[in-house]
Amino acid sequence: MTIRLAKENDIEEIMELITRTVISGQSSSGWNKTYPTKEIFVKDIDNQYLYVYEDNHIVIGIISLIPGPDPDYQSIIWKNSGTSPLVLHRLCVDPHRQREGIGSRLMNFAETFGREQGYTSLQLDTRISNHTAANLYEQLGYTKTGTITRNRGNFICYEKKL
Repeated sequence: MTIRLAKENDIEEIMELITRTVISGQSSSGWNKTYPTKEIFVKDIDNQYLYVYEDNHIVIGIISLIPGPDPDYQSIIWKNSGTSPLVLHRLCVDPHRQREGIGSRLMNFAETFGREQGYTSLQLDTRISNHTAANLYEQLGYTKTGTITRNRGNFICYEKKL
């Protein structure tokens, strides 16, 4: 199993992963047929923000790591404000491979990457109804910092000092 930068030729497999996640009904992330779009992932790939988690050359997880700050987070009072945050978006694990520690490995990768690149904190959000993700973040030592509202609902913001 490896984690690597996504490439353009991964896009169809990534979109199949998103479709499986949405169809499974296991996603309480607010993802649906209109979000996230292929265009979002293409942009993440072009900017070298998107990473894939592979098992036997099959994409079973993804994570986007984006230099911060995120404009959507302007209303949040971060504990590490004024620093250089790395922002995590679009964490996804294949619904047939959940409960195998893949989400934790992707999060550990994000933290290690952030430290190595000189970021001082990792910031992220999850839909309020996404208890699975919230539990993961809290188990990994992330602190709730506030909530934001987007067109897809209400989200809890989390932060961890790197």
